[in-house]
Amino acid sequence: MNAAATILIEREIDAPRSLVFEAWTDPKHLVHWYYASEGWTTPFADVDLRVGGKFRIGFASPDGVYDFVFSGMFTEIVAPARLAYTIDDGRAVTLDLTEVAGNRTHVHLEFVAEGTFPIEQQSEGWGTQVTHLAEYLAAGIDRLPLPEVTFTRVLNAPRDVAFRAWTDMKQLSQWWGPEMFSVPRATLDPRIGGTVFIEMEGPDGKLYPMTGRVMDYVENERLVYTGRIMETSAGVFEMETVTSVIVTDDGPGRTKLVVRARVTKATDKAAFALAGMEEGYRQMLEKFARHIAGRA
Repeated sequence: MNAAATILIEREIDAPRSLVFEAWTDPKHLVHWYYASEGWTTPFADVDLRVGGKFRIGFASPDGVYDFVFSGMFTEIVAPARLAYTIDDGRAVTLDLTEVAGNRTHVHLEFVAEGTFPIEQQSEGWGTQVTHLAEYLAAGIDRLPLPEVTFTRVLNAPRDVAFRAWTDMKQLSQWWGPEMFSVPRATLDPRIGGTVFIEMEGPDGKLYPMTGRVMDYVENERLVYTGRIMETSAGVFEMETVTSVIVTDDGPGRTKLVVRARVTKATDKAAFALAGMEEGYRQMLEKFARHIAGRA
């Protein structure tokens, strides 16, 4: 197979061009449709929508064995008509959106094939993503979104010190959870697909275990992991989340910390956890800031 071959996908979607462009570039939409194979999910998407800006989109296989991150950099943005980017392996992708009569959009997606899988398989995979987009938009995107909270803190500590406190379980056990909660057990395998287990203990002695796996990991830069709580039966949970922890330099000896937690599933039985989610994270990050101040 010629690794430099170009694959072209063309479809019409029954949605306005501006909405198609938004769904293709906004993380709150991408996590709902940007996957190729049935059974796979998209736990997170981070998009810096500007020329030179980067994106990272996490894919999770049903068995957790083949999790990976799709990432690259934008090279051209003409909203809502055109989007071009380069994947991290150097391949170019262009997306052109054209208005069609009746408030429809013609999708022209072109990308350079890679040299491992057959062209037919690659074309089918990318084409399936466009199908999922059409289905997502047809279902209506005005559905009530599940909660998401974002916190930003500037810490008087180097970036590696702040990041290590999230991946060193001895440190994490000292600050994780709301006030009056402790952590008797915690494990985290710092690699994509690695397991996560954190067990909190409340002031009344009740245990609150959380299980999950690492979806993205770049040392001293970012940690993204899933979390599942309130297991009702084997593998079935009342609430599931995805949390992103991003650290960047903010001057000599200072670190900007951004923590974003998004709920991906919540049943009625998880209502109390949803109600206390924002306050719980606020208290936890205050404990984290005190912990880091003590180590700076």
